[in-house]
This record gives sequence, structure tokens and C-alpha cells, in this order.
Amino acid sequence: MKSLLAGVTVKPLLYAVGVLLLVIATMAAVWWVQATTSSAALDVSKAAASACNAADTANRARVRELEAANQGWELTTATLQTELKAAQDQLVTVRQQGRAAVAAAEARAADADRTLSTFMARYAAQVKQAHCVQALQHVEAVCPAFSGY
Repeated sequence: MKSLLAGVTVKPLLYAVGVLLLVIATMAAVWWVQATTSSAALDVSKAAASACNAADTANRARVRELEAANQGWELTTATLQTELKAAQDQLVTVRQQGRAAVAAAEARAADADRTLSTFMARYAAQVKQAHCVQALQHVEAVCPAFSGY
């Protein structure tokens, strides 16, 4: 009975152990393949992360450059706006001074026209008097520069 019992239990146990060893060997091979694949994927991910970090560093440097350039343009724009405001204020002042100068010149021209008209009226009245005509002829004879008026 011992041999029957040993034959019935040992052989199936040996087969079961063999199958389990085969399953363990298969699982070990699967885990090794999975570990190798995961290691390769990890290396790819690390390389991608390094590339992303490098791109991020480059982008941050570019952002700093652009911010500095933007600050320069803002300063230039502010300076130009200040200069423009000063030029516009100066333009207003110059226009006001120009209008005042034109008005003063027109007033002086009107005054000169009135003075000339008065002088011409007096001259026309005096030329009609005989003694004035003789005096003017005498002045023209002595100083020819006064002739032709």
C-alpha cells in the first residue's frame, strides 16, 4: 500500500512541481522581458524629460530676453511720448505766438496805411498851394534824392 500510495501521490506531485517550476520559469522570463522593456521606456522617458528641461531652460532664457527688450521699448515709448507731449505743447505756444505776431504785424500795417493816407492827403493839399510847390521844387533842385515823390 505504501508503494501504491507513494505512486499515486508522488508522481502527481512531481508533475505538479514540474508544472509549477515551468510556470515560475515562464513568469521569470516574462518579468525579465517586462523589466527590460520598462527600463528602456524609463530611459526614453528620462531622455524626454531632459529634452523638456533643456527646452524649458531655453524658453525661460528667451522670456527673460524678451522681457528685457520689452522694458527697453516701454522706456523708449515713454520717452517718445514725453517728447511728443513737449513738442505738442511747444507747437501750441508757437502757434499762439505766430497768431500774436501776425495780428501785431497787421496792426502795424494798418497804422502805416493810416499814416501814409494822412501824409498823402496833407501832401496833396499842400501841393496845391503855390509857395509849397516852389519850396518842393527848391528842395528837389538842392537834393535830387527827394525828387519823384
